[in-house]
Amino acid sequence: MNFLKILSTIIVGCFLGLNPADGQNLEEQHTPESFEESVYNRLIVSVNAGYGLNSYSKLPDSGIGAWSKTMGSSIVPSLNLTYLFTKNFGAGLGFRFSSFSMDYTAKDFGIEIDELFVDIDDDKYYPIYENVNITETNYFKGIDIPVYAYYQNSVSVLDYYVTGGIMYTAFTETSYRLDGTLTRKGRYPAPLNVILADPEQEYPMYNYGDLVYTNSDPSETLPGAKQAFSITLGAGVSYEIIQNLAVKVGVTGVYGLSNISKSLPSSFDDFHTSTISNFSTTLNSLAFELGVSYKFLSK
Repeated sequence: MNFLKILSTIIVGCFLGLNPADGQNLEEQHTPESFEESVYNRLIVSVNAGYGLNSYSKLPDSGIGAWSKTMGSSIVPSLNLTYLFTKNFGAGLGFRFSSFSMDYTAKDFGIEIDELFVDIDDDKYYPIYENVNITETNYFKGIDIPVYAYYQNSVSVLDYYVTGGIMYTAFTETSYRLDGTLTRKGRYPAPLNVILADPEQEYPMYNYGDLVYTNSDPSETLPGAKQAFSITLGAGVSYEIIQNLAVKVGVTGVYGLSNISKSLPSSFDDFHTSTISNFSTTLNSLAFELGVSYKFLSK
């Protein structure tokens, strides 16, 4: 019986490609190294704080040539959940709280808007602007939900990752404030054929005359879209400080796809870039991120 047991062990060992001399105890064989290298964590949870630079994609295309824009900044906290289908590839869902501001500035110009507006008496007129020197600050707050594809790999002690996807933004607040001065008039076509100036502002309900705005004035609702879609691209590196816990640095770019301006105003209560010119623009941003990540669900 002992002979048959030894013989069967040798036969099985030869069939499996093992050295017969090692066939005394198959249970002592070690797990192949290639399997050990395939062990990875399926779920990555990361918490990040980002510093973003934001800008509109373009200026009003009215041909005035007097507009300029100033890039704004923001702090962008975020949470990302990434699930790996393989050791290198996966997909994820994120949640970001965005809050930022940007400036439009117009200096030393005048223009008559080639579009009819309606005053409080339901009379139609063409707005006229003179001696315009004003800065408009736009404020945006919203919740961003990016959905992205994910790739990761490693070099030495560092892991690196690349992401790309689509982001949906729901604006919770869109507002603006003005700072500066301008003169506003109204040209009424036939049958009135008159230009109302009201330099002494005896009839303030028409909003004509020499107008002064300050940043201390209450903000007004910003006309335009209340939601937007964007393309997102990101990359970064991480370093594992203890098992499964890593620190990470990265950068995320957002390219807007949705027009966020109001392109067809039907009334005119105040000065605003989206009513002075029929134009479209999108929001773009670049954020530098610092965060921590933790890996769950080993496979």
